[in-house]
Amino acid sequence: MPQDRQKIIAGQSQFHRNNFRRLITYLFILIILAYVLLATVVYLQVTQPLPKFFVTTSDGRLIEIQPQSTD
Repeated sequence: MPQDRQKIIAGQSQFHRNNFRRLITYLFILIILAYVLLATVVYLQVTQPLPKFFVTTSDGRLIEIQPQSTD
């Protein structure tokens, strides 16, 4: 009887150890993915071109204007 109980406990320990390792692996992958996404957002924000402003005349022609400040 005690040997059967030890086998059950060993099996449960192995089960929890394997699932803990799998969870840590998934967590590590998600952390790396979060950093990649953060770097992508920062890159897109930094490399965003300045806005272009256009004014139309009364007959519909477009005139490009320059912003006075980027604040």
